[in-house]
Amino acid sequence: MIVAVGTSNAIKVEATLEAFRTFFEDVNVKGVEVDPEVPPQPFNEMLFIGARNRALKSINLVPGAEYGVGIEGGALELYSYRFITTAVCITRKDGLISCGMTGSFPVPDSVWMRIKNGEELGDVIDEITGMKGLKKGLGAIGIYTKGKVTRKDYLKEGIVMALVRFIAGENWR
Repeated sequence: MIVAVGTSNAIKVEATLEAFRTFFEDVNVKGVEVDPEVPPQPFNEMLFIGARNRALKSINLVPGAEYGVGIEGGALELYSYRFITTAVCITRKDGLISCGMTGSFPVPDSVWMRIKNGEELGDVIDEITGMKGLKKGLGAIGIYTKGKVTRKDYLKEGIVMALVRFIAGENWR
């Protein structure tokens, strides 16, 4: 089975592969760069718009793809609480779409204000830690959990949540 994912980020591609292999055999994941048509640091519903756009565009760019996956990380404000989270949308070649989310975690007000003003979370965390390229590796979740939760495992959870509609079988009624 070929699965297209709307990114070339190796961590997101690996997380997609691991999530799909939990339920399917012989999975091949191909990452492709697509324009999600949302700001670099999306908020609220823009997370789902970006994830959906990535899923739909990726499945159309990869010949033979049975599924397209869109992963869009960003910020969520809900009932005056502020979270970092990731939306995942998956489309199947027949057009059925299912979405899910990763877990969510808070960030300090100083970080929140910077991302609210347009900076990307990965760049802010890189600057704070003095490290480079964290969004392609450990990620903010890895920094905040002292490596106990990896970015790949965090993303894998969201992909599995989006797969629920496709794997539930007769229980989806």
